[in-house]
Amino acid sequence: RDDAATAEGEEPAAFQPGVDTEFRLWDFAGQEIYYLTHQFFLTSRCLYILCWNLVDARDPEDLIMFWVNSIRSRVNNAKILLVGTHLDAAKQRGEAFIAERRHMVSRVILAATERRRSVLMARVTRLETVANDLDQQILEIAAQKKGDTRQLEIDRDAAIDKAAALRSSCDAINFVSSGGTGQDAGLESIMVSSHTGEGVTQLSQAIRRAAKYDFPHLEESVPIEYFKLKDWVEGDSFKTPYVTTKKFVDLAARKFKMGRAMVQRAVQTWRDVGVLTTFPDATNAKLRDMIFPRPLWLIDAVKSVIRHEFYSVEN
Repeated sequence: RDDAATAEGEEPAAFQPGVDTEFRLWDFAGQEIYYLTHQFFLTSRCLYILCWNLVDARDPEDLIMFWVNSIRSRVNNAKILLVGTHLDAAKQRGEAFIAERRHMVSRVILAATERRRSVLMARVTRLETVANDLDQQILEIAAQKKGDTRQLEIDRDAAIDKAAALRSSCDAINFVSSGGTGQDAGLESIMVSSHTGEGVTQLSQAIRRAAKYDFPHLEESVPIEYFKLKDWVEGDSFKTPYVTTKKFVDLAARKFKMGRAMVQRAVQTWRDVGVLTTFPDATNAKLRDMIFPRPLWLIDAVKSVIRHEFYSVEN
């Protein structure tokens, strides 16, 4: 983001007149039986709009932090926009009630963020201690000119890299600006009413602002072949709901005259924005080796399993 250019009114390229920017909306089921399925579809290049009911009598920590922690467990540096709903009902209880709820949410989020930072920094300290101990062992072995230090060096470098990644996570801004002012603007909720429409324009502006300034990948250039692959996957000619990675890569490489490595990078790009789904971290080797070009099919499949088990228990 170029703040000077922004101050002069210059739009990022992705938002200049005549440039289409595509948004994809995923609405996660709120029923408890679907909670475990959410992790299948959480990706890094997304804005998470976390809605909470202003007039819900429960503590905001119960309403919000469960979802914040659920998102962070899969996407450590996820960008989250807080949205308080049922503003019309909240207004019937007075402005003091709304101000109190807003303050409570800011306090909860700030406290939770500090707790998270504290936990991560403790892990950073432990990793740095491990790295220092390994470094000392390497120096001692080198001084005595006895033994092989290569594995120790690999372990030390891994500890250093992991500590650096965690330290970066501590500094990341996880809550995007609601459009307010001041140092706590990112901790405020936008207040909306789907009944009266109040606050919807502000929400729309906040989403657009987040897309412009919190997601630099929108300014990235990608090969035209990536878009050809995307159109192929989303078109009617591609009817397979799931396929092995090898078969998919082979098909795409032949069809679009792309190298295998290029196809794999394209898959990662489209996975990060929800065009297709993969599970690179799955413990099951077969699942880890699958590509799901149609995420909606996967959603229906998961729902069928859950509903079958749920109805079996109920009956």
